[in-house]
Amino acid sequence: MSDSSLQIFASCPVTHILPRDLTSGRAILCCGEVETDLHAAFAGRCGPVLASGRYRTYAFWRYADFTLVLAGIGTGTVEPLLWEILTPGVLRQAVLIGTAGTSHGDISLPGRALPIAKAWACGSGLDGELGLEPALPRWNLPEGSPTNTIASSDFFYGYSDRVLDASFRACQGPFRTKYRAIRDQADLIDMEVAPFYYFAPRFDPTGKLEYIAVKGSSNALGKGEEMNDFASSVLSDCAQKALELLGL
Repeated sequence: MSDSSLQIFASCPVTHILPRDLTSGRAILCCGEVETDLHAAFAGRCGPVLASGRYRTYAFWRYADFTLVLAGIGTGTVEPLLWEILTPGVLRQAVLIGTAGTSHGDISLPGRALPIAKAWACGSGLDGELGLEPALPRWNLPEGSPTNTIASSDFFYGYSDRVLDASFRACQGPFRTKYRAIRDQADLIDMEVAPFYYFAPRFDPTGKLEYIAVKGSSNALGKGEEMNDFASSVLSDCAQKALELLGL
C-alpha cells in the first residue's frame, strides 16, 4: 500500500477508529441503537473496557477480545465505517448486530436474534449494484443452524405498505416496484445488513475476513414505535449470539 494510501489511517477522518483500536482482530458492530441499551446488553459478559473513543456519529469500546462499535443508521454510515476499519487488514471477524422490523406476522415480538443468511437492498445506494440478488455473509455456520433473511433500505418509514397505498407519497416509481418484489422474500427489514454484506468483502484486502449479521425483530413492519418496548431485550439476545459466534 502506498504512503498516500496509508496516510488516511493516521487519522481515520470519519470515525477516528484506528488500527490500534482493533488489535484483537474481532469487531462487533451496531448501528442506530440506544447506547445505554447496547452497554446493558454486554454488561457482565466481556470484562473491562481497555480503551474507548467517540467522534462524529461513531463510538467504540475496546475489550480484550473484541472491539464494540456504535454507529448511525443506513448505507451512508456503513460505507465509511467499513472502509476505515477494514482497509488496514487488521480485522479477521466482524459481526453486525441490532434490531429489525418483521415483515411477517408469525414472527413473535420480541423476535429471537438469528444470523442473517440473505440480505436484499431495497431503496438504498446499492440497489443498482445488487439488483434483485441477495448479498450473503461469509461465515461457517453449523449445518442446520436457524437463520433469517432481511431487506435493507435507507427509507425508515418508506419501506412498508405505506408505499403501496401512497400514504408515503415519495418514491412511487422504481422503489415501489422493487418493494413489491422483495417484501415477501425477506423475514426482516433493517437499514444496514445488505450494505455490510456488500462492502465487507470488497474493502477487506486479505480476502479472509469472516463476516455475518445477527438481527432480531423489535417491531412489526410500519410500526416503528414498538421498538420503544422491545429493543433492549432484542439487543441483549443479539449480544449473546454474537459472542457465541466469535467463540467468546
